[in-house]
Amino acid sequence: SPVFIPLLIIVPLTAACIAMSFFHRENRALAMHAQPYSKSRLFNSQVASGWLMCILPLLVMVLLYLCFMKEVAPDVTSWAIPSEDNVYTASAVFGWFGDSLVIMTFFYGMFVLAGTLVGTVIMQVLLSGVMFVILPLMIFIINAFCDSFLLGYFGMSDFMESLMRNANPLIRLVFGWGENAGLHLELTYLLAGVLMLALARFAYGRAKLEKVGDSMIFRVTEEIITYLIVFVGMTAFGWIFYNMAASTKGMLAFGMAVGALITFFVVKIIIDRSVKVFKKHNLISLCIYLVIAALFTGMTVFDISGFSKRLPKEDKIQSVQLSDATFRVGYDISSYCENLLLKSR
Repeated sequence: SPVFIPLLIIVPLTAACIAMSFFHRENRALAMHAQPYSKSRLFNSQVASGWLMCILPLLVMVLLYLCFMKEVAPDVTSWAIPSEDNVYTASAVFGWFGDSLVIMTFFYGMFVLAGTLVGTVIMQVLLSGVMFVILPLMIFIINAFCDSFLLGYFGMSDFMESLMRNANPLIRLVFGWGENAGLHLELTYLLAGVLMLALARFAYGRAKLEKVGDSMIFRVTEEIITYLIVFVGMTAFGWIFYNMAASTKGMLAFGMAVGALITFFVVKIIIDRSVKVFKKHNLISLCIYLVIAALFTGMTVFDISGFSKRLPKEDKIQSVQLSDATFRVGYDISSYCENLLLKSR
C-alpha cells in the first residue's frame, strides 16, 4: 500500500523521538534523572512505551480485519491471491501483522539508537535519515567507482549485492516489488532491531548528561558520521565534474576535492551550529578524512594497487562471455566488441 508503507518509517521515527525526548530536553532530562529510578529502568520504560505506540495500532487493525473478514471462497488456496470479492484469510492478516511488526521494530531500534548518539530531536531526525540509507548507498557508490575505473572488475559479489538490497527492509521491499522476505530474513531484521536497542542502551549508559542539548554526544560518533556524509558528497561532486568535463580523471579528482571540502564544512556548521568551524580538532579531522579519500581515489580511479595488471594477456584468453548486462547499451555490443576486442586482428 503506497499509504501504509511511509507509515512504516514515520510511525517508528515519531515514537522514537517521543521516547527519547527525556534525553534531549535539558529541563526534562534533569527532572527525570533526579527521580529515584535507575538509568536502566528509566530507559527501558521509555523505550517500551515508544514501541507500544508503534504496535498497538497494528493490533487494533488486526482486530478490525478479523471482524470484517469474509468467508473464504473455495478457489482461494493462498492468502496472496484474493478472490473476486477481495477475500482475505486469517493467515493473510497475521502475515501482514508479522511483516509490519518486524519492519517497525527494525526502524524503531535504528531511530532509538540514533537518539542516544545525539543530544537534540532535530539531530536525531537527521541522523536517522543518514542511518536509513548509508549502508546500501555506500555499497552502491563503491561498486560504481570500481565498475567505472577498474579494468577487469567483474562486479560486486552475491553477498554484497544481497547486503545492499536487504540492508533496509523498505529498500528490499522496493527491489523485490513487494515479494515476501522469507522467515530467515524476517528473523534477521527482528534480531537487528533488538540488537540496535541493546546498543542504544549501552550508549545511553555511557552518555554524560551535561552533553544533553549538544548536537553529538560522543566525539567518535561525530567523526564517523562526518566521514560517511562527506564521502557521499565528495563522490557526488566528483561525478558531476566528471560528466561536465569530457569524462577526464583529473576533473573527477578536482570535483571530489571540491565536494569533500564543501560537504565537510557544511556538516561541521550543522553539528557545531555555528560558522566558526575553523578549529584545531576540525582541521585535524579534515586531514584524516583527506588521507582516507586519497586512498579510496587512488585504489579505484587511478588503480595504485595494480588490479588491472593482473588481467590475462589477450593471447591467453580462451573465451569471452557476453550478455545484455555486460554493456550499458545492449544494441552496441557488436560494435563495441569489434572496436575493442578485435582491433588487434
